[in-house]
Amino acid sequence: LSNMHVRKKSNLSIKSTSTVSALASPPLLSPRPGANSAHRTPLLGSHVSPRSPHSPDSTDAYPPPSPSLPSLIPGHGKRKPAEGSRLVRRFVIAVVVTAALFLVGLQSVYSHSRSSDESSQPQQAFQLANGSALPRDPAAVVIGDANSPRWSVSISPSLTFPLQVSNYRRICEQSGDIGHQFSESHHRILGKRHRGYYDQDPNYVDVAEAVRRGYLPAAEQQSRLFEEGGNVIGFEDGAAVEGMPVCERSLTYVMETSDAGFGSTLMGLWSAYGLAEKEERAFFVDDTRWAYGKYTSYFVPPPKPTCLPPPTNHIVPCPHQADHLLVSSATVRWTWGHAFTEEFEDPKQRELGRQHNIFALLRRGYEDLFVLAGEDGSYVEQRARALYGSRGSREANLDGRRDTGTSDGDGSEEKGWAVGVHVRHGDRHPMEYQYSRDYLPLMRYIDAADALLTEYLNSTHSPTPAAPASPPAADGDTGPEQSEPTTSPLPQFILASDDPDVYTAPEMEAASAKRAQDRIKLATKAELEAAQGGKSSGPVDEIAGWEGGFFRDVFWSLGRPAPGVGERNGGGNGPKPTARSGKAKRDGVGNAPANEEDVPEAVLALRELVGRAYLLDLAVLGRADAVVCAVSATACRILAVMVGWEGVLSGERWVNVDGSFIWKGIDW
Repeated sequence: LSNMHVRKKSNLSIKSTSTVSALASPPLLSPRPGANSAHRTPLLGSHVSPRSPHSPDSTDAYPPPSPSLPSLIPGHGKRKPAEGSRLVRRFVIAVVVTAALFLVGLQSVYSHSRSSDESSQPQQAFQLANGSALPRDPAAVVIGDANSPRWSVSISPSLTFPLQVSNYRRICEQSGDIGHQFSESHHRILGKRHRGYYDQDPNYVDVAEAVRRGYLPAAEQQSRLFEEGGNVIGFEDGAAVEGMPVCERSLTYVMETSDAGFGSTLMGLWSAYGLAEKEERAFFVDDTRWAYGKYTSYFVPPPKPTCLPPPTNHIVPCPHQADHLLVSSATVRWTWGHAFTEEFEDPKQRELGRQHNIFALLRRGYEDLFVLAGEDGSYVEQRARALYGSRGSREANLDGRRDTGTSDGDGSEEKGWAVGVHVRHGDRHPMEYQYSRDYLPLMRYIDAADALLTEYLNSTHSPTPAAPASPPAADGDTGPEQSEPTTSPLPQFILASDDPDVYTAPEMEAASAKRAQDRIKLATKAELEAAQGGKSSGPVDEIAGWEGGFFRDVFWSLGRPAPGVGERNGGGNGPKPTARSGKAKRDGVGNAPANEEDVPEAVLALRELVGRAYLLDLAVLGRADAVVCAVSATACRILAVMVGWEGVLSGERWVNVDGSFIWKGIDW
């Protein structure tokens, strides 16, 4: 019986082996029909247990398979993985582990570096209260003691004003980080995720107060903006400061920028003035390193405050609650950024209507600051009166008087209703996707101007119609004296563009468009060659025109020798540097060249002509009855400010032809 039992087991094992091998094919996934239930073949993935509960000697293991024979159930029913798959899997795991270790190490180094930078300021600032040295570079620092820490901004009085753009940007970044660390728990309680524009940080101590409390040392000699060598408009070289107190609060606008365009500086200037007036701050302008030269070369000086500018180390770019605030192109993100937009946009209005508070700031700056200096101002008044009659006066523009009559106050002939057209080419492309790499068709401007003119003629504000004929007189009665019928002056299109070719384009000639001003014109190369009697005879053609419009690279290269000639070729006959030489270099931010600290007089003279031409175009075009332009151009948004809010909101006096985009303030 024992042998039979063993043989039976062996038979069962042999059947199981054959059955498992047969299960490799899909049709044999179920037990064989008619077989004994005790000898059924297991399903795929199962195996015969060596300790089956149906065996009387289940506690005894089966005899081990012969070394020369394959296993009865190889791998317990699992397919042996291929060698290639194992290698690939190991390689992938090794790569993943290596990458993870690298990222962990990199994050550790970065976190350590960041924590070191952040912790260095509090430790250094904490030592300030104990008389330790101030940081050499301008920085936001923590002051006070461990029980009541505060923070302020440290700027050495010995540093030249204004500081580098990177210094102001770094101070604002540090101020945001330190202020966030101090107020994180407070804001979490209030449920705020960020500060409002006018939220006060109770942990900030103004520079003057920090000096008074002994947190920051007092300077042996304060450097002031109005002292000799200063460039604050109205206080140059210490002019007439006897008996004037220092302002309690001020805003200083620094005109230095890496942008080659004039418009962005003008928008920032007007916005800063309006903001200073709203916040009851004295307003100052500094033009030390402005690419276009001196403020007074273009404008009449701004209204002079009744107090003096503060010490230069008291003027900080951040936080906004500082008593003496600096605004420049370096602080755009903090001064005109998200918090400013949330504060000044009207949430009760929609689209363009939300912008009226921001628009009002710029309009205030335009009204008080946009007065051209010298002969340019006189020319604008004469040209505007010649084109628009009495409606072209500055007073009429500021008051919004647009009534069209037959004659003005001094008896001169009144001019027809005028639509100003501004076309920007050069390196400024439309926002409309279809033309984002090209320029808008000129006919789009003409069609928009025609639509404005038609709407005006059909409105109740149309010119006075011809007088009706009088009834015939009775016999012997000559009747009342007959008057000539009144005729309306012809409408006109006034054109301004940075591209000289636009003036001679067939579309503009067909519309009989008139040039806004002809005092300073940007010429093409052909016009320049004709004026100079032919092409340049030198080895390098140095005559360059404004074909295509205003390009930043052309602006920065104005007046400078072409590569390979003049100063760049070792020559010493180039223009002599101005007094601006020796100033600290710019940061290279944006598109300003690195050698802007040495700007020759001849270069500044050429840039001044470009800036004056730009302002003359705007001044004349801004007094038209209506304006058509592309809002992608900064000049178009400036013209909207000149037209006025009602004319822009209604769409009757300012029309954008660049898609459905609306007027916006400063780009940030």
